Amino acid sequence: MKSILRALVALLLLTAVGLADPWVVAHRGGALGPENLPATFAKAVALGVDGVEFDVHLSRDGQVVVLHDHTLLRTFGRVGRVGELTLAQLQAAGVPSLGEALEAIGSARPFVEIKQPPEGRYQGLEEAVLEELKAHRCLDRAVIISFDCQSLGRIHELAPMATTGLLFGRPEPLEQVVKLGATYAAPHYGLVTKAFMEKAHRLGLKVSTWTVDDPAALKAMLDLGVEAITTNQPQRLLDLTPMTR
Repeated sequence: MKSILRALVALLLLTAVGLADPWVVAHRGGALGPENLPATFAKAVALGVDGVEFDVHLSRDGQVVVLHDHTLLRTFGRVGRVGELTLAQLQAAGVPSLGEALEAIGSARPFVEIKQPPEGRYQGLEEAVLEELKAHRCLDRAVIISFDCQSLGRIHELAPMATTGLLFGRPEPLEQVVKLGATYAAPHYGLVTKAFMEKAHRLGLKVSTWTVDDPAALKAMLDLGVEAITTNQPQRLLDLTPMTR
């Protein structure tokens, strides 16, 4: 009985100081292995994360692949731009397809970040992403995010019910997020304040912040009541919210 009472008191204290129960989102798989690979995603899901964040590009033959950079050099030691290579060439180098990523994530929420090349645009990337999410029957739980307003606008045009979020690392008018039809304002955590949260909620927006690893910063985001936190340290964040899970 005493242990139950202690647990209830702890839960009340968490509520009193404003700790939220945000979605825990593993950034590129959460530093549990090489970034943006299905095996790493599976490890994050095994921890109990709510979602896995990863980046997507379009191959030369119109297939969606998972990679952060525009080239293969940093992560795979190969020369070549993603958009200049076919799916077969990219997979031979070790780059997974979106389908492979979604299979590894299973029932967790995919946070799909749409990338665009430094010059020009991937024609049809938004359509291809939506098609793949529908094929894997996970569009209803996916969150499609991007720094690119045009991409988010296109997603909203094609699938108005899709959940989207505008990423930004410098002050951005929240009215712009609303105009895009996005569900989430997705700022760098350094931009999140009490006033920011109040305005976002007043406008009907949720807040998903990134990339939060420092224990003090994680605690601050919990105190402010953000709805989702993307982190390289998912276990650390899970440990901070044990009473609400």
